[in-house]
Amino acid sequence: MSKDRGTIKWASLMLPEHVKLLQDMWRDDYRMSRPVLDSQETEMLNAQILEAFEYKSAISVSIYSDGTVINRLGIITKLDSQTNNVILQLTDSTQITIAFDDILSITIR
Repeated sequence: MSKDRGTIKWASLMLPEHVKLLQDMWRDDYRMSRPVLDSQETEMLNAQILEAFEYKSAISVSIYSDGTVINRLGIITKLDSQTNNVILQLTDSTQITIAFDDILSITIR
């Protein structure tokens, strides 16, 4: 039985706008809604963040971003309580800012 490519085989006969719409549709199929954490999970995350910051421990953090979950490895260098952000220094020495609401889970290594 031959392997069918579905709508991909017709892409050369389609207008670029139609191809873009199909790509957006396929990307939307894999999006997920933002998980809602209860107060107990939020408190546990807060405690893990404070512990990792205090001991400068390496962490693995799962972040919700635009319908997907991204995993990052690094060390927390700063906690900004005014904006509820966490500054994470990645293993390649770049720093990223993560909103506390976007953090789904933390594993201290």
